[in-house]
Amino acid sequence: MIPPLHCSGQVPLGIAVLVRHSGYILLGQRSKAPMAESWQLPGGWLRRGESAEAAVKRLLSAFNGLQYTAPVFETFSNNIFDPQYHTVSLYFNVDCQSKPTSETWLTESGQNWGWYRWKDLPQPLFLPLHLLKQSGFQPFID
Repeated sequence: MIPPLHCSGQVPLGIAVLVRHSGYILLGQRSKAPMAESWQLPGGWLRRGESAEAAVKRLLSAFNGLQYTAPVFETFSNNIFDPQYHTVSLYFNVDCQSKPTSETWLTESGQNWGWYRWKDLPQPLFLPLHLLKQSGFQPFID
């Protein structure tokens, strides 16, 4: 369930996953607002009563056939899209242990996904990812 775009007093908590493989990050192009057509990490909303680690596993289940390491919390971003829409994103990284079968593919949602180098991300970036990149975060420094 997606929280309402205009929250009264509560800020929705998003989960974003840096799926890493051989120097690349998995990104998908958004198909809906806000910022349709921008590029984002795999992710979604934390559900009531769900642990963040369980949310990561649930969100990655859309990518059939890929095997991952246990999620590791990295950082967060405070995403103020406009005065009426504000979220917080928690970022986790996982290493993809299986070799992706192709460079790009479509998930069940019809969204286009592919692998990109951190220094060469496609544009425009979804605001949370833009804020993460702007912060100087480096996904390949452990």
